[in-house]
Amino acid sequence: MEILDLFREFAKKIQNNELITSYKDAEKNMNEDTELQKSIEEFNSKKADLNFELTQKEREEEKIKQINAEIRENYESIMNNENMKNFNNAKEKLDKLMKDINFILVETINGADPMTVNPDAYASCAGDCSGCAGCH
Repeated sequence: MEILDLFREFAKKIQNNELITSYKDAEKNMNEDTELQKSIEEFNSKKADLNFELTQKEREEEKIKQINAEIRENYESIMNNENMKNFNNAKEKLDKLMKDINFILVETINGADPMTVNPDAYASCAGDCSGCAGCH
């Protein structure tokens, strides 16, 4: 069987993994939260307003400060929204899974035994292998 066929089989098997379904559910809830989406639109609009003000030859510093304050307040509101928190949490877990999969794949390509590769080893990797015995 070709490598891509094997990967497709693997991908099909993980589609119903709890991390993936949790991410999809959290994304759906976030997208369907009309209050959150309105806040995101306002945030993006305020950022555009700020960018416009910053490009003006004669800046109105008070207006810029006011817009910045509104952006910070709006950002805080967005990040404190329960659906956004759940989405970010689910995304963080899914991102870790993807990094773990990629690490195992790369290490295997480099000759490591895929059954013994420790995906958490990359978490402390600084890129300079001189003082490390973890990857190789």
